[in-house]
Amino acid sequence: MRNILLFNILIFTLASCIKEVPLKSDVYVEPRPVFHCYLEPDSILLADYGRVTSISDLNSTADSALISLFRNNAFQGDMPPVGKGKYYFQNNPFQPRDSFRIYGSDGLYSFFVRGRVPSRIYLNVTDTQTVLIPGIGPSFALDISFTDSAIDDNFYRLFLRKYYMEYTLDKNGNKTDSVKRMKILEIKGSEFPFIQNNFNNYTSSEILFNDATFNGTTPTYRIYTPGKMWGDPAIRNLKLEVIIENMEKPLFEYYNTRNAHLWQQQSISQLPGNINGNIAAGYGVAGAYTKSVKVISFE
Repeated sequence: MRNILLFNILIFTLASCIKEVPLKSDVYVEPRPVFHCYLEPDSILLADYGRVTSISDLNSTADSALISLFRNNAFQGDMPPVGKGKYYFQNNPFQPRDSFRIYGSDGLYSFFVRGRVPSRIYLNVTDTQTVLIPGIGPSFALDISFTDSAIDDNFYRLFLRKYYMEYTLDKNGNKTDSVKRMKILEIKGSEFPFIQNNFNNYTSSEILFNDATFNGTTPTYRIYTPGKMWGDPAIRNLKLEVIIENMEKPLFEYYNTRNAHLWQQQSISQLPGNINGNIAAGYGVAGAYTKSVKVISFE
């Protein structure tokens, strides 16, 4: 009887904590632009253009905006829309060390972003092995090196992609079906450039760092992904991509603060964090980066 009474009190308490707040029809939400564009040389240039809307407005994309590109102060053309707020530029003319300017307007608000494409980067993987990490266990380790440009303040993003076949096994362990998959691996590193950035505490899918401690040199660092790479009968590893990006500071700060924001959303006790951007009239980020990929084949 006592348990039933406590249960009824609990239900009543929870119900009393719920309150419906009607949304006023005359509430005005300023439709500021939301723009994202990641400029990489030698690739199709893509952009997303939207706007801030209220929760009752289902249409948040802008398909009639004007997005103009300038390279080294010379006009290159406008990005045509392809629907659902997507824009593209097929013949990407930008190269490392080029300056760029992006002008955007939706007829109500306008903005422009200027920057410079970072130097090209070349990544080497000099050693791979399975090691025992104290407190973690067996891990797949890689020694990586790259040459940092001395003329710039460089900002880096490092992550791993694994491609593998996943099999369906019957009760006898025989393979009955398969599918090819890709996943971003958990990545760790104990070198000082990695741990000096406190924002790396908010994610394990990438390492973000700058060249403050090794400017103009060719450092070699060890990274590792926890867990065994082999031994699962339902998994056959195909290849591993080690990817490093050299990016502009606004893009680096965007990734940093985004990771913190996503981590804070996992706890009801945390307040949402601000995500840094460089769209003065609205929200989002536009920046350039170069990339180097090293492929380790397991086949």
